[in-house]
Amino acid sequence: MAMGRRWMGTKFRRKEDFYTREAKSIGARSRAFFKLEQINETYKIFRSGMFVVDLGAAPGGWSVAASQMLRADELESRHKQVLAHGGDVGREGTTSKGRVISCDLLGMTPIPGTTFIRGDFTDDEDRAKIL
Repeated sequence: MAMGRRWMGTKFRRKEDFYTREAKSIGARSRAFFKLEQINETYKIFRSGMFVVDLGAAPGGWSVAASQMLRADELESRHKQVLAHGGDVGREGTTSKGRVISCDLLGMTPIPGTTFIRGDFTDDEDRAKIL
């Protein structure tokens, strides 16, 4: 306990930076939301129809970001299809829906459009649930 208090007063402790304050202001679960957003802007890692597995997901910042980015990409793909077909896109022109599966030993507040599995991904039964 005393060691923890000493560490809190050192220069090594991460202070609240811009992203921490921004996450709080928009109600994000963590500053990790912005990290994943930056990675996706640089490397375009999310595409329509992808399945994303977030291991060690709590508190859920990456799961929220991944879910939102998949939906945005699917809407953009759908919009492009509609434009390319003059507004006439049947069922064969629809995009497949992406999916985010989150797994953690800790509990987590539900995220719309995301499946949460409380468990250990190194455990055979929990790994089977994920798959």
